Amino acid sequence: MQNNHIDGISPTAFVKFQKMQFLGLDGNKLLGEIWAFIGNLSQLFYLEMAENMLEGNIPPRIGKWQKLQYLGLW
Repeated sequence: MQNNHIDGISPTAFVKFQKMQFLGLDGNKLLGEIWAFIGNLSQLFYLEMAENMLEGNIPPRIGKWQKLQYLGLW
C-alpha cells in the first residue's frame, strides 16, 4: 500500500493480521498519532510508515519485537 495517497486507514483493519510480517504504508497521507495497535503486530520484520504526517510516540512494544529488521518512521 505504498505511495497510494491513502489518507485514512481504520486501525481496526489490521487487528486480524497478527501474523503479518511486512507492512509498507510509506508515501501516503496518513495523519495523527502512530496507532498503538501497531505494537501488537510482533511478527513484523519490516515496518515502513515514512513520508506521512504521523506524530506522537512510537509504541513501546515495538522495542521488544524480536523479528524486526527494518523500521522506517522518518
